Amino acid sequence: MVTMANDFSFEQKGLHVMQAGLILQVVSLIVFMAFCGVFGWTCSKHKDQLDERFGSVRMSRRFKFFLYGE
Repeated sequence: MVTMANDFSFEQKGLHVMQAGLILQVVSLIVFMAFCGVFGWTCSKHKDQLDERFGSVRMSRRFKFFLYGE
């Protein structure tokens, strides 16, 4: 939209659309990080209440890297 704009008002609308897209992306990333943090915190604090069938997943290197990466 911005590169094809012929007048100033159309260019401003294109800039607003780009800004809205970036803001939506940042907000969704923050929400995802918050959910990951809650999941990691819950897994690390309530180890005794977790299902034993998934113990091998929780003990894997990937899962530990996931928790440390948060």
